[in-house]
Formats: sequence, structure tokens, C-alpha cells
Amino acid sequence: MPGSRAQLGRTSSMASAGDSIMRDRSKSFRSVGSAGGGGGGMGSPSDHRELRQQHSTFQDASVGGGSRPEQSSFEERMARRERRKASKKAMKRLMAPLKRDLPISKLQIDDIRPLIDLAYWSNYVEVRRDTAAAFLALCMNEANLAMLSKVGVLGALLALIGVGGRPADPDCTRDAAIALAQLCQLDDIKLRLLSAPEGLETVMKMTSSTSTRVKKAAIQIFDSLCGLRVTCEAIIDFGGLRR
Repeated sequence: MPGSRAQLGRTSSMASAGDSIMRDRSKSFRSVGSAGGGGGGMGSPSDHRELRQQHSTFQDASVGGGSRPEQSSFEERMARRERRKASKKAMKRLMAPLKRDLPISKLQIDDIRPLIDLAYWSNYVEVRRDTAAAFLALCMNEANLAMLSKVGVLGALLALIGVGGRPADPDCTRDAAIALAQLCQLDDIKLRLLSAPEGLETVMKMTSSTSTRVKKAAIQIFDSLCGLRVTCEAIIDFGGLRR
């Protein structure tokens, strides 16, 4: 019996504690409702109206301020377009040819002699390539052929091709062969090529080159040499018909 009395005491104390918790919760709910203006914990109708007004004000502000970013982005696009136009105009101006009247001086002997010295005495491949390219550029102008023949460019071109045990380079040989083909338009060059050491033999060897442009240059040289009877007979005697 004493145990049942103790158990009943504990049960009654727990029930009184639960009632006090419920009373505290109901008080807190009533306080929230009174703080919101009455009408329970969700707030009064005046509170809802105030919230709706604040929401509409926020929407108006967001809609009214939306045009500014669009306007700024449009201005940025226009600015970028103007910058691109200005860049294109500047590039077109820079790429345009210069409108200058440069005086072109006549080719002189002293202008060619340094190239001839390089062709004979330089062993550097790059120097010999540049020398052959310079001779090719000069021989492309028919007005320079007489001066080049007078100075003695024939021997320099043969040296660039590799006559006399000099170093031979494919690019150097190609440019020198094409320049020699242009120079052979002159009759005195044709006769001097026959009398030059290894002159005609060098042209014969050019027909066996692996470079197509060197072969075309050799054929052009033979075509020019056949314009004179003397040189044509020399080619036949040398065995040019078998080539």
C-alpha cells in the first residue's frame, strides 16, 4: 500500500506539471495575438493590409528601377560598337600603302661589288642565301641586266650554285639558277657561259636536280643558249641532246 501511494503521488505531480506547461503556452499565444493587434497568433487584418502595401511598394520600386540597367546596357553596347568602328578605321589607315614618292636611283657598279665579294668568299649559308636572293631580285629587272653583266655577276652566280668546290645550298642554288636564267637573255652572257670553267657542265647538272624550279631554270638557260648558233652547236657537242 505504501508503494501505491507513492506512485499515485508521482502521477499527480506529473499531471500538475503538464497543466502548468499548457497554461504557459496559452499565455504565450495570447501575448503574440495581442502584440499583433488581436485576432490570434496570425495577426489582425490591419497587419495584412500593411504587408500588402509594403509588397506593392517593393514591386513598384523594382519595376520603376528596371529601365536603368537596360538603358545602361544599351549605352555599353553602343560604346563597344563605336570602339570597334574606330579600331577598324585605325587598322585600315595603318594597312594603307604609304603615299610617298621615293626616288629610285640607277644601279651602280659600287652597289653590286659587295654582293660579288660575298658570293666568292663567304662560307656562311645564310649570307649566301641572302646574296643569291639579292641577285635574283636584281636580275628580274631587265634594266639591270647590262650593268650586272658588265660587273661580272656570271661568275658570282656560278659560285653560288657550287662551282669550284664552294658550299652549295638548295635555296641558294635555286635562286642563283633562276637569276642565271634571267641573265642568259644577253648574248654576251651566253658566250661567256661557254668559256667559263664548268659553266656548261654546271647547267647540265642542274637538269638532274631534285628541285623542280632548278630544272625549269636549266631548261630556260638551254632555251636561251639555243638562240645563238655557236652556243647551240656547243650544247650538241657537249651531249645536251641526251639530256
